[in-house]
Amino acid sequence: ATFLGGHPYASFDIVTEFQPNEGSDGARLPRRFEQSLSAGIDWKASHWPRIRLSVSARNYSNVDRDPQAGVIAEAFYKRETPGGWPDIDAHVIGEYLKGDDSTMSRFDLDIRLPIPVYKRLELTPAFEYYLYSESALPGNSQYFRFSLNLSFSWEGKHQSW
Repeated sequence: ATFLGGHPYASFDIVTEFQPNEGSDGARLPRRFEQSLSAGIDWKASHWPRIRLSVSARNYSNVDRDPQAGVIAEAFYKRETPGGWPDIDAHVIGEYLKGDDSTMSRFDLDIRLPIPVYKRLELTPAFEYYLYSESALPGNSQYFRFSLNLSFSWEGKHQSW
C-alpha cells in the first residue's frame, strides 16, 4: 500500500535508561521509562535517506508527567561497510509532544554501529548529540554522549487488496 508516495507504518517502542542523566544546567533528570505508540508514513528510495513522518502518543511510567502526543520527523541513512565491519547508521530525529500541562521538544543526531547478536537482536553502540527541552523540567539540556543500545525489531508487510 502506498500513501502520498510512501508506505504506512506503525511502531511500539519501550525506552529506558540505567541511571538518571544530568542536564547541562546541572539539574538531575529522572531516569525515564516510557512507552510510545506511533503511526505514520515512511519514504525510502535507493541512495537517499529513509524519511519518516509520524504522529505519536507517549506515556511515562515512573515519573509524574502526563501522557503526551505530537509529531515526530526522522531521517535515516545506512552505509554498508565491506569486510565484516559493522554498518554505519546515521539518524536525525525531531520531536514535538504536548500533554495537558507540559510540552517537550527534542532534536537528536545519532551515529550508530549496529552489531547483529542473534536473529533480530542487535547491540548498537552510538554517539549521540541531544538538544532537549521540556516545560516540566528546569532549563534546557544539550549534551553529547556515548550509549550502548540493545534492540529487537520486527518488520512485516501486509498485502493490500
